[in-house]
Amino acid sequence: MLLTTHNCEYRTTVGSDVVRDGFFAELVCITNGEQRLLAEAFFNDGTSQSTFSANCKDIPFETIRHFVEEAGRRVPSKAE
Repeated sequence: MLLTTHNCEYRTTVGSDVVRDGFFAELVCITNGEQRLLAEAFFNDGTSQSTFSANCKDIPFETIRHFVEEAGRRVPSKAE
């Protein structure tokens, strides 16, 4: 995902986390070359549980909607 709004470039990063035993999607905001983590969707392989967490309260709704849709496509929702 790549959106630009409110002077911020929003990007999604995905990857696996060996320490937490799972897979994540992170929503980051890039402003003036600085990157800030805003939210994360995480699937835990051990518990087969998906979670969402946000690190701030002022994320535009459309950005969250796009992030959740993309995370739903890219982060597993059950153990395979």
